Amino acid sequence: MNRGIIYNIICLAIRLFVKRPRVAGLDNFLPGRDAMIVSNHEGAWGPVVTRVWFPLPTAPWVNGAITVRRECRLFLSGFFFMEQAHIKGWIAKPLAVVIEPLLLHLLRAGDAVPVYFNSTKAAITYKTSIERLKAGKILMVFPDNESTLQTLSVPDFHEGYLATAKIYYKQTGHKLLIYPLCASSHKNLLALGEPVEYNPANPFKDECLRINASLLEFIRKNY
Repeated sequence: MNRGIIYNIICLAIRLFVKRPRVAGLDNFLPGRDAMIVSNHEGAWGPVVTRVWFPLPTAPWVNGAITVRRECRLFLSGFFFMEQAHIKGWIAKPLAVVIEPLLLHLLRAGDAVPVYFNSTKAAITYKTSIERLKAGKILMVFPDNESTLQTLSVPDFHEGYLATAKIYYKQTGHKLLIYPLCASSHKNLLALGEPVEYNPANPFKDECLRINASLLEFIRKNY
């Protein structure tokens, strides 16, 4: 799919500065089924390389703040440049102002889903996710629980993203296939595992525990 010349230029620029990862496990993907891919975040590396090099047509979940002008530049300067890339603030802040319109364009062209937690805006996240699925997109979710990041290389996952599978089944009668994706920057690897099918017959809390346990087992084994 051609997303436009600006989108393609941005992706080309990223390819010049970020090493291409090895992509494994694509034979596990089952075409023709509604799907969600769940990946560990791996800092800024995971979302960047999956957007540029992962070959399936995904719609990524992104922090709702970075889809908004001015809030986006704060995220870029603070998290991406200063925290992740260790760039000094006096460089990071003006650089973020320059890059902000390019990132906003990239997100719009890339069918990004704005994510809001613990907010009345959460309904926007689920509504947009369902729209993407109905349009034939694969959701790409990074549900890291940051509170466990200090003790685990691959942190536990929040469960809120699985409400999408529940809502989608109620609206369409289709059971989502949920795939684990291991993003390992030290191995320079993206590895796709076998899917877990959402089971609406199970109590939702139990289903969240079952699915997250299966996904994390694969990701941690391959990390």
